[in-house]
Amino acid sequence: MAATLAETDTDNLSLAYVAAHYRPLVTVVMPTRDRLEILDESIQSVLAQELGDLELVIVAVTQREVSVLARRYAAESTRLARAATTATVRVVRQEGRGIAGARNMGMRVGRGVYFAHMDDDEVWTADHLPTLVGFLERYPHLALVYGDVRRCRGYFRRPQAGRPGQRLQVRRPTLRGFVEREDLGTPWCRQFDFGQLAHGNWIPASAVILRREAFEALGGFDESIRYADDWEYWLRIGQHYPVAHCCTLTTLGKPTVTYRLHGANATQRDPAVWAENLRLVRERYPGGTGTGPQ
Repeated sequence: MAATLAETDTDNLSLAYVAAHYRPLVTVVMPTRDRLEILDESIQSVLAQELGDLELVIVAVTQREVSVLARRYAAESTRLARAATTATVRVVRQEGRGIAGARNMGMRVGRGVYFAHMDDDEVWTADHLPTLVGFLERYPHLALVYGDVRRCRGYFRRPQAGRPGQRLQVRRPTLRGFVEREDLGTPWCRQFDFGQLAHGNWIPASAVILRREAFEALGGFDESIRYADDWEYWLRIGQHYPVAHCCTLTTLGKPTVTYRLHGANATQRDPAVWAENLRLVRERYPGGTGTGPQ
């Protein structure tokens, strides 16, 4: 079952037409589950990209999440449709297949020439997509490129309680901003090397852009792997196609992705499952051969 923001905005038929007919340069896929209160900043960092030719596909689990997100961003979609941009926002539902299944759903319904992935608790700088897309277009032999990431640790604010006796009018979940407590630097800034990547992943999904052709040739994320599905996918692509690192620390003087560590990170909740997934991926790719550094 799928719902689009265009379908919720009956007063703007041009939005429905644009959403149905245009092919964006980039499809950004954002899986989410039980995070209605914290994902707004991530969504806004996508919509603020200095690249108007994109669609954001939010893949939610429940019908309630689909409905809430569609209502929340209907006005934003209308604004984008009327502006000098072809950016659109869509919400689709996919349940029971984990984050890998959600990412695959987003790519299946996405119409972009390139696919980017965005986690619902991370943020981009406004030049993230233009920089990585430009890199892929300068080097057409590459199937995948990733940028630089800054890691930090913090927490999402708790919603503030009302004053005693105050009646609160709540029309949507209270949005919770992120409070950074510690800057952990950029330890993942390194060139691509298949053998090194087979020993441990340093490429978060939010740092990657890949060509549609790679998805069509190799399929999507392995849905049998709960947490390390992105790591396995980069290795699978690296076995068949050239992969490269776009060092934004050099070209832009900064990382373009902020990776946030907090108590709600899935890998921190399920360390045993995470460790088992790592073991499975290492067995599948025991330091084998790939295309090597690019």
